Amino acid sequence: MNLPSLSDKATLYPATYHLCGMPLPPLIEVRLHNNGYSKKGVQIHIESNSTFELTSRTIELNPDEEKMVRISPNLSEKALFSNTAFTDTVRVYIGISSKPIRSEIRKSWPLSVAPKYDCPWYRYGEIILGGWITPLDKDGLVMKAIERANQTKGFAGFCGYQSENPKERRSKVIQQIMILYDYFARQGIKYLNSTLSFESAQRIRPPAEVIRTKSGNCIELTLLFASCLEAVGLRTHIVLIPNHAFLAVSTKNSNYDSLSLDKDLLFLECTCIGGAPFEKALEVGEINFNKNRKIIFEDNRYGFLLVEKLREYNYRPNPNF
Repeated sequence: MNLPSLSDKATLYPATYHLCGMPLPPLIEVRLHNNGYSKKGVQIHIESNSTFELTSRTIELNPDEEKMVRISPNLSEKALFSNTAFTDTVRVYIGISSKPIRSEIRKSWPLSVAPKYDCPWYRYGEIILGGWITPLDKDGLVMKAIERANQTKGFAGFCGYQSENPKERRSKVIQQIMILYDYFARQGIKYLNSTLSFESAQRIRPPAEVIRTKSGNCIELTLLFASCLEAVGLRTHIVLIPNHAFLAVSTKNSNYDSLSLDKDLLFLECTCIGGAPFEKALEVGEINFNKNRKIIFEDNRYGFLLVEKLREYNYRPNPNF
């Protein structure tokens, strides 16, 4: 019987916990083997002081049967919504279901729980940002913003790539991005200057919080636009360069490999919002891309994150954002 695989002195990140089990590893893995001659029920009991909801599982094993059991207990309200880090102790009890649960095997270890918005991209890579792209946030703020922007006078409405003519399609894509950009500018959303680092965990507020507080740093604003554009059916890429992030949007509904970087992508410098018109944001975005082209394609710490690829790999939105 192998005991839980979570290492000592581990840090749990509530912002990415919804991905435990798929695509990230589960919190706990236990290998069970019944080496007896009769069927047995094995009970696994997981508890903590304040991080998890109390969890018990009973596993039935036939004679000589072996099973790998993977469990990620539900987080408590405190763990899900705490703005500060805290420490806790996790305890796991494993025993035959016919006996008192605390009478046999026990393992416990200390656990650090990070604040609710901390992003551990140093651990999993930038692909973890898929959890922050939230077109359907729990308070519906992203969709409400899209609905209000859609009411802009003279705007025909968000339509994704609904045009067969390449020039017309490109024009409509630009218009859809501009409508969102101008709407958020009118709402008073502005760039909040802060350092972006890929070498450690970093606090990244989700799009709903950016809308609520009317401010965001480069990655937060980029994730806001990525969330909105995913919702309206446009293919977006998060572009990561040293200490900065901005957005790329495809002007045609094609696979990334078939796109011309110079003809089929628009680059939006989201930090221009509130300080420069939309056309300037496109211009600065393109300058940033051309200036950092070598790093983007040759340094594996940076590059393009295609949102739909994140979804294919099951990096889904955090339901608590």
